[in-house]
Amino acid sequence: MYRLLALLLISGSCSSQAPAILEIAKNASTENLKKNLYTLASPEMEGRGIGTRGDTMASKLVESWFASHGLKAPYENGKNYFQEVSVSRLNATGNLSIGTDAYPAGKGWQVLPGKTTTIPPSPVLLTFYQTPAELKAAASEPAVKGKIVLIEGNAFIPMYRDGSIDSVELVYKKNGAVAVAFYSLAMDADLGRMTGGSLSRYERKDLTPATDEDPLPAIMLTAERVDQLLKADGLTAATAVQRGKTPVTLKTVLGLDFIVSETLVTAPNVIGILPGTDPSLPVVILSAHHDHDGIRNGVVYPGAVDNASGTVAIMEIAALMHQASLKGLHPRRTIVFASFTGEESGLIGSYWYAAHPVHSMQQTRAILNIDMLGRVDSFHAGRRADSNYAYILVKDTANRGLRKSLFNANHPFIGLNLDPFYEDPRREPRRLMGSDQYPFFLKGVPFVRIDCGFCIDYHKPTDTPDKINYDLLTRQTQLAFLTLWNMAND
Repeated sequence: MYRLLALLLISGSCSSQAPAILEIAKNASTENLKKNLYTLASPEMEGRGIGTRGDTMASKLVESWFASHGLKAPYENGKNYFQEVSVSRLNATGNLSIGTDAYPAGKGWQVLPGKTTTIPPSPVLLTFYQTPAELKAAASEPAVKGKIVLIEGNAFIPMYRDGSIDSVELVYKKNGAVAVAFYSLAMDADLGRMTGGSLSRYERKDLTPATDEDPLPAIMLTAERVDQLLKADGLTAATAVQRGKTPVTLKTVLGLDFIVSETLVTAPNVIGILPGTDPSLPVVILSAHHDHDGIRNGVVYPGAVDNASGTVAIMEIAALMHQASLKGLHPRRTIVFASFTGEESGLIGSYWYAAHPVHSMQQTRAILNIDMLGRVDSFHAGRRADSNYAYILVKDTANRGLRKSLFNANHPFIGLNLDPFYEDPRREPRRLMGSDQYPFFLKGVPFVRIDCGFCIDYHKPTDTPDKINYDLLTRQTQLAFLTLWNMAND
């Protein structure tokens, strides 16, 4: 029924868009998209890791494009497009011990927050909490005393992302727990990438502690490390989550020797403003992130689809809006164009902007976030063999007509299948928390996300610009442009 409803919405989405703005949308330049994408994903950009030369080069490219296509600079009295984001680069050494085996820093594990931490070999309490509510209720159990509490990430990760985990960890600490450890089968590929030995961690410098007391260390583990931890008990990460509800003390102990050095770095968000005709109205935001994984173990990760594609899309949308303004077509609402840094390092740039916005969150009506376009994911390339699509995720918590804005934008000359696959509650959390709309969602700002899903080259050195389907990228950019136009005029 859910799929049927989505198809009916799609089939009924022939828009009432003004002919003049449709003609502007048809001017979307595949040549511009391709040229800019090849530049952003070139070896010279060195993978655009946050705070690196490549990240700065990418920022300057976006800045120049914004300036030459009519966007206003919001900083230093209209002279500066850069919002400097201050972060700490944390470089770690040390070992995690599982029984008698030791694993160097980054080899399948990481520690949050990134502080020097020593934990002697300690017993591990395997838990089966599946929701944040269960996790909160169990925080004061006496069984946690003297132990590291192992939690499956479906319960833990959402609370860590929104900061509410700190209060739970303090209860564990009060009741004698040594640390918490977590893993997630659903996000294991992401955890593996985050714990990669050559990746530094980054933390924002504008954060203030939620409490006067430091929370417990949180040890992030890949499924491979959890399997080793559970082996003596005849369990694996996959089977443990199905076992039951009663916590179990494992036969294998876990220890940690974690040493962190810190370097302060800055990296820019690039922010451009297109003023609306009615400055009293709440603004809308168009965003993408320009950073990627940089250089790992001497290998450049180009990040063509993730997210040079989204960056060139918002650049082209700026060009289309400029064309519209030259023809006397102006949005009612002011539009904030945001090219964020540090998404791959934990949504660093978007969290920073949400805490230091040009327009307050109360004056922000909605955000349209673009993260990965122009490729066909394994699902569509395999069973469905469909390259004429875009995944969508709409969270219109304030009933601002965002779904209508999106579906009305999908004019027949674009004709994409707007696939709601990730709106299924079982799949939504990763999409919700995994890109730059999330910090805004936490502050009550509704959003639309458009993307192409996870292609076979996702976060690999093989994510190169020659593999982009530029016709698909063009049509997805046109969809985003018309969606933004609708959002800015509703």
